[in-house]
Amino acid sequence: MKKLIRESYLSKIRPFYHDSETIKVLIGVRRCGKSTLMDQIKNELLQSGVKLCNILYLNLDKRPYKSVRSSKKLENEIDKKIKKADSDSTIYLFIDEIQNVKGFEATVNSYREEGNISIFITGSNSYLLSGKLVTKLTGRYVEFQINTLTYRESLELLKINKIEPSNNSFEDYLRWGGFPKRFEYSDSEARLAYLSSTIDEIISKDILKQKKIRNKTLIRKCVDFITSNPALTVSAKSVVDYLLSEENKTKASTVENYLRYIFDSKITDKVNRYDIKGKSTLKTFYKSYLSDTAFKTLASSIPATLDLGPLIENVVYHELICRGYSLSIGKLKEQEIDFIVRKAERIAYVQVCYLMGDKGSKTYNREMNPLLRIDDNYPKYIISMDPLGGNESGIRRLRLIDDFLLGNEFVV
Repeated sequence: MKKLIRESYLSKIRPFYHDSETIKVLIGVRRCGKSTLMDQIKNELLQSGVKLCNILYLNLDKRPYKSVRSSKKLENEIDKKIKKADSDSTIYLFIDEIQNVKGFEATVNSYREEGNISIFITGSNSYLLSGKLVTKLTGRYVEFQINTLTYRESLELLKINKIEPSNNSFEDYLRWGGFPKRFEYSDSEARLAYLSSTIDEIISKDILKQKKIRNKTLIRKCVDFITSNPALTVSAKSVVDYLLSEENKTKASTVENYLRYIFDSKITDKVNRYDIKGKSTLKTFYKSYLSDTAFKTLASSIPATLDLGPLIENVVYHELICRGYSLSIGKLKEQEIDFIVRKAERIAYVQVCYLMGDKGSKTYNREMNPLLRIDDNYPKYIISMDPLGGNESGIRRLRLIDDFLLGNEFVV
């Protein structure tokens, strides 16, 4: 299957291609396409005239570099390649799965300091997000969050491979998500097997191996609970209560650690609540959004019917993150705004639902009233599966697929 050229990411990374002073760090859930993106960067460099000998690539999860586990061995392998390069021109160093090397930060930084080496790295999120990069490479790296395919990208992938999308392509996307390789499988059992191997690899390599967890059963139950509930309001107590209902005794402190490991692995993202009136981030409770809705399908073993409300909210979250916005959950006393969307100094408020219902209905009032209570002039949106959009009381109503996912009607 042909790979999709992910221009939305390449356009952000491209200005840094030749920057030898800044390390380029690609993060994202496993199998979302980070390695493929590095290949696309390499191809662009070659097409621009960079010599093949000046593109150095090491995948530390594959032969012949699987045995490279120390910083000294990594240095030896890089030096072997540098000897064959043209030292009069910029050298481009790509290292995949760099977390396999203990103490890699000092080694990578030493090559950055040589002045003519542009460095790109990917690796385990639980490691790269642990704070060690921040501590040891402060101001010397730029981070790019890579996500699974958006709905628009999934249709583009099908198009370049001359595959006709199904009549229910959006439902297919809700159910099976946007992991690029899953599109190679048309059979449900094969897709499930692929997704199962994906989450097993994340748990094994990004959680158990990195964190030295003893109770493997308990961490798996925490993962199952979180992935079964997209757009879930979470606290350590709520997870403890669930585990106790399943006859699994544990402490809130243990669950808090496990949840942190799960968020670090990028199986799911943590979104904090923000008090709109008090203008402060709230520490109690937060919401959890899956990095891909396929994890819900895996946890539920292909449900006959989809729980559309939470899945649609999760897809809107995923789309906004892919567009480069930062998000928080808005609180207005007892009411909630699904997303406060920010980019630089710009802000918008977003409500998400399956269907609004008639004016005055419970759903209609729940979605409209919080937005009407906000007394600033930032844009306000309601995104739903309703067949018609429009403008009502200064609030834009967008159709989920045509106006938002495939259209350009959302503006902050």
